[in-house]
Amino acid sequence: MKGNILYFAVFSLFGSIWALPRSLGSVRLFLLMICLFLLFKLPKTVVISLLAVSVFFYLATFIRSSHHHSLYVGTESNWTVSFQQDMTFDGDQLKARVISQDGEKLELRYTLHSPEEKQLLQQKLVSPLVCSFSGKLLEPSTSRNENSFDYKTYLSDHQIYWIIEPIGNIRLDDCYYTKPTFLDRLQKMRAQGIQLVMDQFPQEMKAVAAALLFGDQSKADEELMTAYQKLGIIHLLAVSGLHVQLIAGAFFYLLIRLGVTRETSAWILLFLLPLYAVMTGGSPPVVRSVLMTSFLLLASLTKRGWTSLDAIGASFMLVILYDPFLLYHIGLQLSYMVSVSLLLSSPLISRLKSALGKSFAITLISQASSIPLLLYHFYEISIISLAANLFFVPFYSFLMMPLSLFSFLFLKVAGGLPPPVQTFSWLFGKINQFAEDCGNLPFATIVTGKPNEFFLFLYMGAVFFFFFLWEKYHSMIKASLLLAAVLVVHLMCLRMSPYGEVTFIDVGQGDSIFIHLPFHKGNYLIDTGGHLPFQRDKWQEKSREFSVGRDILVPYLKSKGITEIDKLILTHGDYDHVGAATEIIPAVHIREIIITPGSEKDAIMKRIIRLAFQKQIKVTEGIEGQGWNTGNFAFLFLSPDDSFYEGNNDSLVLYAKVGGLRWLFTGDLEKEGEAELVQQWNLKADILKVGHHGSKTSTSPKFLEAVNPKIAVISAGVKNRYGHPHPEVIRLLEEQHIKVFRTDLNGQVTYKFYKEKGTFQTHFP
Repeated sequence: MKGNILYFAVFSLFGSIWALPRSLGSVRLFLLMICLFLLFKLPKTVVISLLAVSVFFYLATFIRSSHHHSLYVGTESNWTVSFQQDMTFDGDQLKARVISQDGEKLELRYTLHSPEEKQLLQQKLVSPLVCSFSGKLLEPSTSRNENSFDYKTYLSDHQIYWIIEPIGNIRLDDCYYTKPTFLDRLQKMRAQGIQLVMDQFPQEMKAVAAALLFGDQSKADEELMTAYQKLGIIHLLAVSGLHVQLIAGAFFYLLIRLGVTRETSAWILLFLLPLYAVMTGGSPPVVRSVLMTSFLLLASLTKRGWTSLDAIGASFMLVILYDPFLLYHIGLQLSYMVSVSLLLSSPLISRLKSALGKSFAITLISQASSIPLLLYHFYEISIISLAANLFFVPFYSFLMMPLSLFSFLFLKVAGGLPPPVQTFSWLFGKINQFAEDCGNLPFATIVTGKPNEFFLFLYMGAVFFFFFLWEKYHSMIKASLLLAAVLVVHLMCLRMSPYGEVTFIDVGQGDSIFIHLPFHKGNYLIDTGGHLPFQRDKWQEKSREFSVGRDILVPYLKSKGITEIDKLILTHGDYDHVGAATEIIPAVHIREIIITPGSEKDAIMKRIIRLAFQKQIKVTEGIEGQGWNTGNFAFLFLSPDDSFYEGNNDSLVLYAKVGGLRWLFTGDLEKEGEAELVQQWNLKADILKVGHHGSKTSTSPKFLEAVNPKIAVISAGVKNRYGHPHPEVIRLLEEQHIKVFRTDLNGQVTYKFYKEKGTFQTHFP
């Protein structure tokens, strides 16, 4: 029976999922239900084979997982490593994947000391190069906030457990070249091709051409990537299975037209396709398509009569047998999910008569089948992606991709670009600007937050019934209703949740506190954190600097389903408290910004106010005695009492009654400000946000005695250069028997409550 191999692929996935350490219960349950359904449907002889395959893949994955650890303990210092091709020079930073003398993969990071050294290493540091040096091993950073990116886990999934930093300079005298392998030569050709595109192609086209031809997205503009993600067309800025099929089909047709037999053409493609996979970076979608096409070619040569479903099933089994940890790769998940859905839906698509109808159906199926994955990984879906894909997919597939390939080949042969490229680059720039404008539309995306296990299971079930209902009722609209209903229920549950939280977000050396009231009655953000940019020479500037707002706060808020902040409270003008506000304001709808009186004279506050004015956000000054109530929740500013801004001691101090507790948020208030506060107010609070990150200039014994908190929270960066929190402050808190939470030790600190009761949770125990 044709298509049987897909059943084996499902059972191989089931076996591997149960053996992997981070598998979700909802995914396991959903796969279990599918497998049980197939067991009752299929003949007993097939069932026995399926169970055997499932057990085999379980054992294979379990054995692979048991060897998933490092050979090193972290104290090693003398190293001999071989450099791989995937190395990047970004500003004054070199990042490279290397293999140690013991065969373990490491990530090398090295700070370049001069532009001359950078230029020299760019020329000489090419694979296959072996270098010896003294270096120290560092543990990769792990996530410090709920739902945040975990770099340590990401590297571990690629069998990388340590970051190695050379001590001193990398001396080329201590390096030597080895004989390059065939793979080394291919990877060198790829690197040279990327460089040629970046040097010769027009500015508007070069980054996209590098992505389409060689699978290198690192050169793409960040704003363009964001816009394409919002439009649901980010997959176009990568070499996809569609590109592989188009190129393979065109090359096969060309060979036939040149008089080559079909059989010989198939053998030529079987040889060239793996080379193409290497030249385009070997991403999971490309590997999937190359394997799938290769299996179909082999089947035609051997008269096996395989279907596309057989080919995709065989390719999947081969991929996860090679490396089961690729199952964590979002690219692989989306590639197989969408491809299988399209293949299973081919009878539905073939019923449609018009080309436009078929294109719409293909886009709808692709979007619907990917919803669970998109919401789990990115917390949002594009609601204009159907229209965007209908326009951009043909544009990229049949115009941009062929033109980029033709231009590159013309450049290699003739030494220059064909004349039409300059004209087209202007048009392409306008189209990209149009994409960015569409991505910035307020209704472009729906943010749902990260679905919990229950809703993830519902979404997977809704996708399954989407195809069932379409098959039964022959209607795309009726089939889409269940998916839409689950989405609406999910959004309603977010709005109607009776639970609230007060979260001290770990933003490094800085403050950011998020207060979410039950039933979505209020979302308040006190400060945003921010990294003060240092003056650098041009050659030291990175293409993408770390950003607290973009990399921590916005993803965190999206993961919680938050698209609107009722009040953004900026306690004072220090960069580590308000620097990321300029990144939050464009990304999240903010109703009101409250600043401390007089702070608008600071340069960073001027930028924030200017941006708020452009976004038509109300900006007000908070002062002693002002406040607001939302139901049973009360908020009151206790300081400052005048409009003369003096820095830390004029921080906005907020007193709140939330979740059955009294809270005191002090910004960077120091001892002088604390003394004034004690004189003017009869202060008592259950929870104290310790002022100025635990500096010795804050938190006096008299202040602690007056406030008498049960719990203190200190927001400070790990091993920060200021030595915060000061040991004297910690000693005072311990003497008062006050429980202390610290973001530098505990990561994110969250108080989750229901009515008047709640519990504290930390990201790290």
